[in-house]
Amino acid sequence: MLALGKIVGVIHLESTSLNAFDPESVRVVTRVAENVGLAMANARLMKTMEGQAMSDPLTGLRNTRSFDPTSSRSSKRPAVTSSPRAWS
Repeated sequence: MLALGKIVGVIHLESTSLNAFDPESVRVVTRVAENVGLAMANARLMKTMEGQAMSDPLTGLRNTRSFDPTSSRSSKRPAVTSSPRAWS
């Protein structure tokens, strides 16, 4: 499987019969492999971009975006436990 010119995986098909895979089957498997390869490359790119968005490129420290998911989780907690919460 290729994605953006790099090998990202292999799909191995095997059969005990000779000429078991007709050209149409090979074409379908090739398309599936291309789509799976692109999906894998997109997932890796998304993970990289999320990591870059969560930290300052100069210092490497976490920025405010990295705290957003945490604050939204903690703001939902009082609604579940019915405890008061003070905001400043």
